[in-house]
Amino acid sequence: MRALDTRSSVAHTSLTSTGTVAAGTDFTLQITGVNGVPSNATAVAVNLAAANAAGTGYLQAYATGHVPTAGTSLSFNNGNAIASLSGDVPIGPSGTITISVHGNATAVLADISGYYTTSTTGQTFHTVNPTRLVDTRNGIGGSSSAVAANTAYTLTSSTSQQITMATTPTLAAMLTITGPTAGGYATAYPTSAGKPATSNINWGTGDTLANLTLTPTDSSGQISIYNNSPGSVDLVVDCSGYYT
Repeated sequence: MRALDTRSSVAHTSLTSTGTVAAGTDFTLQITGVNGVPSNATAVAVNLAAANAAGTGYLQAYATGHVPTAGTSLSFNNGNAIASLSGDVPIGPSGTITISVHGNATAVLADISGYYTTSTTGQTFHTVNPTRLVDTRNGIGGSSSAVAANTAYTLTSSTSQQITMATTPTLAAMLTITGPTAGGYATAYPTSAGKPATSNINWGTGDTLANLTLTPTDSSGQISIYNNSPGSVDLVVDCSGYYT
């Protein structure tokens, strides 16, 4: 779920104008009560992205009213869009997180992939030995060809069931892109749900980059990864656990 894109909207934030956010700015983003996150959520899994940056810098994400617990949530460079799953960011008493911009001005994007509560009725995380499910360079997962421009690669049920036979698990996987022939971004999603307006990893021509993803399978056990790019790209997917 896309919760923020300052290029077009600053709804549910303390910002007053769209576009890039100046270096030295700390702003809040409302998490609870919007985008399907309940009022009793204690932390959120958020993927941060920077775009249209004026130079190098970094973002921090942390519970509002508290000191940042990590030095950097996302490092960015001039111009290129880049994304990073900032992990599980605690939510402040007001239901917000704070995002700080350091170094240079940049547009800030935030996509929510899950949340945590103290309830015992939600999904539980299970670790597994790291398992390579997909590598389009050598045929692991079924395809030995790079993913073509503006098309999706689909992990079948036989692939996801290497990890678990559970119904509609959420896979915790490291998504790596390599050898892209043009800049773009990838979106991972349950196949039958259709592609959302979010990104899991952003790249420039020739990059090799990785980012952690949390993606549910659909009712058929499938996940799709869409190449939002005018060029081809190779994908590698390594799974280290799942939620059920």
